[in-house]
Amino acid sequence: MKHRRRSAVSLLLLAILASACGGSTVGGAAGAGGNDAGTPGQGGSSTGGSQVEDGGVAGRGGAGGSGAGGAAGAGGTVGAGGTVGAGGAVGSGGAQTSGAGGTSGSGGSAGGGAECQTADDCMIVNNCCGCRAEPKGATVPACTLACIIDSCSAMQIGPSEVHCSAGRCVLDRSCNSANATCGRPPPPCAPGSVPSVQNGCWGPCLAPTECRDVTNCSYCTGGSVCVSTELLGGNVFSCVVPAEGCSRGNYCGCLAACFPFSCAETDAGVACFCPAC
Repeated sequence: MKHRRRSAVSLLLLAILASACGGSTVGGAAGAGGNDAGTPGQGGSSTGGSQVEDGGVAGRGGAGGSGAGGAAGAGGTVGAGGTVGAGGAVGSGGAQTSGAGGTSGSGGSAGGGAECQTADDCMIVNNCCGCRAEPKGATVPACTLACIIDSCSAMQIGPSEVHCSAGRCVLDRSCNSANATCGRPPPPCAPGSVPSVQNGCWGPCLAPTECRDVTNCSYCTGGSVCVSTELLGGNVFSCVVPAEGCSRGNYCGCLAACFPFSCAETDAGVACFCPAC
């Protein structure tokens, strides 16, 4: 009888223990739900897993450590912080700022127009690099060449030989071959230059854009534009280099070469005329 009572008690204890073990097994499965690495969990490992869910405490059991690894996944959100790289778009904004600087540069081209109205607005630039006319106050690049005699002296051009032609400062020398009456052939000139006329005969070779006038529009090469001015004695031709941004279709406005005459655009450039003359 005693033996049967002991067996019943034993069976009851085994049933209780089986029930307890079954509960912790369910708990282990819950731990596996908490993180994929927690599948090994034994009874109590679910406790570690659930504590990781609550705040990633240094979790008891190896499964808790895996849960902390999950926190490294939160570190992946730091990768989302890589959207700060999108802040590089700000850099593209900087590119727009420099682009705006570019528009100010084109604004400088708007300065292309008449340099002068009279010879008093002009000056001679004379050094070893060349002899030319410029508007007063213009910035003159430094010349690093050394020479025995300066360029204007070599060409026998005086310091006051400046002229305002078609709104540009030029040397007060004609390059119109019709004014050479000495009967001598013109001297050979380097490409891009033409012989000037001095005292009815030939003078030094000059760039057409530095001449007071030229023979005709064929002299205007190298990107220069022909300006034909109608006067009582006939047409006077000048060669003018358009400023950057000044193009055909707008020559009358951007060249500003006909003041005080009226202007009409031609195939070669512009024609200046006096409608009331």
